[in-house]
Amino acid sequence: MLIAGTGAESTASTLAKTKRAAELGYDVALVKTPYYYKPAYKAETFIRHYRSVADASPIPVLLYSVPIFTGVALDTPEILALAGHPNIIGIKDSSGVIQRVVEVASEAGPSFRVLTGGAAVLYPALAAGARGAILALASALPERCAAVYQSWKSGRHAEALSQQRDLAQASKIILTEAGIGGLKYAMDVRGYSGGVPRLPLPSPSEAKKQQIHKLVTEFEPAAATA
Repeated sequence: MLIAGTGAESTASTLAKTKRAAELGYDVALVKTPYYYKPAYKAETFIRHYRSVADASPIPVLLYSVPIFTGVALDTPEILALAGHPNIIGIKDSSGVIQRVVEVASEAGPSFRVLTGGAAVLYPALAAGARGAILALASALPERCAAVYQSWKSGRHAEALSQQRDLAQASKIILTEAGIGGLKYAMDVRGYSGGVPRLPLPSPSEAKKQQIHKLVTEFEPAAATA
């Protein structure tokens, strides 16, 4: 499945990008919340925005709540209000709030997919009712992320929890402390195409690069056999 990020500040721009993604062959549109005019973004504003996009979108829509970057979040009542729309198939929730996963997964119905966007809470989110994940960390450590999912799916919960602890530590060092630059460097270490982040985002310091390199290379044997 090919997913395009099409969220923009206006409903019209979001819909234009979504239609273009459909023309290019994308299967699903991932639509983040508008965030610039924060005082105006009440629950009813988000509901109207997403319904308007979903009504006209030629492809299914995934809601996307990422408050660490946008400063606004979709809360349980508006998510549940949108879950009944036939063209809204789920949400990528990057808030890290497990209570919200529990509430939405239990009340939205089986056709609405809750996906976590946080590698640090992957196993807790799955245990709380999430169906899967879309993770930035998987760009560098896909095997480690998939291993947690497979252990959980197979009912090996102690193993999944142990793997989650390692994944949370990797997420902290690579993403929380070093950001996009850290993720790109970790990708380079793994032999993927990371490169240098575009300005104004910084590259990691040499000390942080050494830390990331050590962590990733220690992870590689397990990743290669996962």
